[in-house]
Amino acid sequence: FMKNLYSYAEEIGYENTIGFLFPLVQELKCNTDINDSIYSSFFDGLDKLLDFLLNYDKEKKVLFSKIIPIIEIVLYNKKDIILLNKAIDKLKSIMLRITREEFYQNILPMLIQLANNEKNEFGQETAIEIFNDTAHLLGNEIIEFCVLPHFQAFSLDDNELIRRCCISNMIHICENINYSALENKLIIIYSRFANDPSKMNRKICCDLIPSLCKIGKTDLIFDQLLKVYLKLMNDKESFVKIQCLSIFGEFISYLKIEKI
Repeated sequence: FMKNLYSYAEEIGYENTIGFLFPLVQELKCNTDINDSIYSSFFDGLDKLLDFLLNYDKEKKVLFSKIIPIIEIVLYNKKDIILLNKAIDKLKSIMLRITREEFYQNILPMLIQLANNEKNEFGQETAIEIFNDTAHLLGNEIIEFCVLPHFQAFSLDDNELIRRCCISNMIHICENINYSALENKLIIIYSRFANDPSKMNRKICCDLIPSLCKIGKTDLIFDQLLKVYLKLMNDKESFVKIQCLSIFGEFISYLKIEKI
């Protein structure tokens, strides 16, 4: 039934869909004990249903009041990875259909709540990834004052995978923040990963150096990246040193002669 909501909606029309079908759908929002397969079926048919609804609901009231809360319920309460990934895919699909202001009002608060929930590792990783993916929507002020405090905390988290998600999802954040915040805040958070206990996290830290050189074209940022590079070149793990050597030519092409 859930998978074919779009077909039923087309048959009975918009008004009847809202009046008769959506009271059934709202059980997904109100009853978290519903089997995961029901949520999964709902997500499978959601894209076509969204297109149908948005043809009539120009203010997107149904989207924000009835559909996004279902995605929230899944991200906050469910454990099945396949279902959680479907919820994220649908959230990203919705984000393509809304304006920046609608994102601020309806999606950003949910992401911040997910980021703050230390008991929900998957939710925190989801928030980190979407913060990075939507950095162009967030803009400098929201990144600096809402997102960076979370990245600061995540970079110090005891959980290796949370820290890895943090270092892996920095580039678009870096691209969409002003140089002052990049120099004084974000590069400092990034540099911390040169000392991360995980060799994989240190390797990812190294991977990012060329990309950060392209973004942060100031002496202060290059000096900080050089310190990170030299630190990683002396890493105890050959795995990390080899990665440093692989980016050596590209990295020095960004440096001034006196630094080389």
